[in-house]
Amino acid sequence: MKKWSLFGVVFLVLCMAGCADEQADHVKNNGLVNSEIASNSDSVQISDSTALPSDTKINEKLDDNLSVEAEFQMPEEELFTWSSKLKQFDYDKIQSILWPDASSKEITTDEFGMRHYKKASLGVDKGSLIYTADDEINYIDTLCYYAKEKNIIPEKNLQFETRDEAAEEAETLLSKLDIGCELGEPYIIALNSGDLRKVQKEIMNDIDYKDVLSAKNLGNNDFENDIELYRLEYSFVIDRMPVFGYDDPTVQYTGDRPLLAQNMRAVVTLSKSGIQRVDLQGVLDVLTQNPDKADIIDYEGIKKALDKKFGDVILSDKYKVIRIWMEYFPLIESGSFEQVSVIPVWCLDFEINGEINNYTLRFNACSGEEIS
Repeated sequence: MKKWSLFGVVFLVLCMAGCADEQADHVKNNGLVNSEIASNSDSVQISDSTALPSDTKINEKLDDNLSVEAEFQMPEEELFTWSSKLKQFDYDKIQSILWPDASSKEITTDEFGMRHYKKASLGVDKGSLIYTADDEINYIDTLCYYAKEKNIIPEKNLQFETRDEAAEEAETLLSKLDIGCELGEPYIIALNSGDLRKVQKEIMNDIDYKDVLSAKNLGNNDFENDIELYRLEYSFVIDRMPVFGYDDPTVQYTGDRPLLAQNMRAVVTLSKSGIQRVDLQGVLDVLTQNPDKADIIDYEGIKKALDKKFGDVILSDKYKVIRIWMEYFPLIESGSFEQVSVIPVWCLDFEINGEINNYTLRFNACSGEEIS
């Protein structure tokens, strides 16, 4: 098989990722008008004095071209803010976990700082770790990613171990890395050689992928008949609250800050031969809880945040909030590339002119300040 470099994988993933649509241009206006009562009998009448129940369906017009039609739920438990930093992995510790039988003479370091042992390679950086058992597994991971995206492989157990056993093995490994958040439930995909051939055929018929793979002389590979592997993808949680992850909507970058946050994700690929691939992105070191509980704004606070965002503009398109939820957001502190404040944020998904446009706003759930 032709070599599939780490940088090639990154390039392919970037090619596959969708880009968020830009917000429509605005001009000055006099602000939001008073709320109008929705006609939907299942919805709550909104006024400035209304005390909303914790779980409410909202149907409200805020302005001629701005409305809310979404479920709203206040968190049931006390929340806190946290301090941390992007995890800086210790090379020696990681290689002792992954290569317990390797001697120091057998491990080499290349010009990029990556370490190699036989066919395997290991690279670490702030918040990230990438381990591959060989070059082929990077290509296989691309097929796994595609199979997940298109949902074309049915759920099943493999012969060498069950899904539950694979999850236990992956979580045992990840527990040794001292990551500062709890693991969420994994998305598990199980593939054998027949599945890989099927996915490869599908991906080569997809114009969005075919040209990239063909340019690298990939896409027509055969696979040994006894290949079986699990790919387990984890998001993270803090006190049962999800943390900003790879399946969450794109951050709308504002201002001059180069990076607001990194999506948190852990991917582990296992076969009967052991650990085949580990990919950690945006992971944090041990969290320090700030002493005071977070005072969370309610729906009225969200309306004030929307007023501040849109109140002085005329919207030429129709914006409708169709989803409201809360998550923890690892906000990289201004002027730093590694210090992180982990804060609860309200996330709002919008339709624009009746269409999903990958436009999501996030507001600090304590202050109402726009995050992105």
